[in-house]
Amino acid sequence: MSSPAPSIQDPFKAWRFLVLPTLKVSDVFSLFLKATIAICTVVSISLVVYSFLNQSQWVPCPECQKSVISGHLKITNGYVSGDFHEKTNISHILFGIGGSEKTWNTRRLYTELWWMPNITRGYVWLDQKPPENEKWPETSPEYRVSADTSRFKYTCSYGSRVLDGCIDRYASFYGSDQKIQGCMSEIGVPLTKELGFHQVDIRGDPYGLLAAHPLAPLVSLHHLDYVQPIFPELNRIDSVKKLISSYKMDPGRTLQHSFCYDLTRNWTVSASWGYTIQIHPSLITAKQMESAFRTFQTWRSSSNGPFTFNTRPMTQLPCLRPVVYFLDRVGRVGDGTLTTYKRAVQELGNVCDQPEYAPVLAVQSVNVTTSTSLKPDIWNMAPRRQCCEIIKGEDEGSSVVQVNVRGCHPFESVTPP
Repeated sequence: MSSPAPSIQDPFKAWRFLVLPTLKVSDVFSLFLKATIAICTVVSISLVVYSFLNQSQWVPCPECQKSVISGHLKITNGYVSGDFHEKTNISHILFGIGGSEKTWNTRRLYTELWWMPNITRGYVWLDQKPPENEKWPETSPEYRVSADTSRFKYTCSYGSRVLDGCIDRYASFYGSDQKIQGCMSEIGVPLTKELGFHQVDIRGDPYGLLAAHPLAPLVSLHHLDYVQPIFPELNRIDSVKKLISSYKMDPGRTLQHSFCYDLTRNWTVSASWGYTIQIHPSLITAKQMESAFRTFQTWRSSSNGPFTFNTRPMTQLPCLRPVVYFLDRVGRVGDGTLTTYKRAVQELGNVCDQPEYAPVLAVQSVNVTTSTSLKPDIWNMAPRRQCCEIIKGEDEGSSVVQVNVRGCHPFESVTPP
């Protein structure tokens, strides 16, 4: 019996699984492309995640050596950060003021009360260039001359410096404000009503409008030459100066309307901070108090209405009118303020002689205190009227009434129970 032939062992057989199989060129290219895409994807995701986790990462800027604020970047000691946002201030606003060369010397007195050279920015647009021999005042904004608009159609006899393009379609509208709003509506931009902007499109005495100011910061007053001075016995310019004196002391609180009650004497006290105080010798509801006294007429027809806000009549009968006090002076007391209001001079024979009016008529001045200035952040919250309280002294017949204006406590009503 023959023995089987010896088998031949292959020494590389055990290692053959490590040897790559024969690949085509196209397969190699495909694998390389897939690997490249995978690596790029991982790197991109890593960079995105890293940027979110390190938003304040600094990027070298060798050429920058000083601390500079530019737009939304902060450059400090040669590095740039993108996480800085400068708080909005007056220098971010560019004002465009329409004016006439012939009337600017009188109108500029209003502008110069609030214009701050080198801080506020903007231009006054005139209908023609001022005379060469007249020096332009440094306290006024720089002027620019408006382009010729005589080619446009005007059917309104007063004619008003307007937007190009759609003006002819709104030739029948009164004033440039209406024309501009019409043009804006054509591109789908609605009119936004800001309660602190006052066109003062009224005639007569603006007292009722300002004494019942809405819950909004005072921003602007227009057309003051067409109404009576806002403070009696002062001209228009000096009246605005006086209002600005309280505005500079506490801007957010200016003209803010509060009312409080004295149940012992049945008094209702209305305080429009920095402007006026009213004392009514009766208890009046909050709904009535927030409506403006109609001391003015409509702009175009000089009639008693209609208006776009609620009003109530101001009677001529002295026994149905409040006793009115106007701002006399304003000062700082600690972190708060003290404003003093003096009784307005009443015409002879126009004083109520009923017994309930006697205690009010004995009051010659009203002192209003606040513990702190009204913080601007309050306007970022839901608006709420501030509360006030009458501080009783030992002498109920005193000629001075003390009032404190403050923030309302939780669940507190301006009307007492």
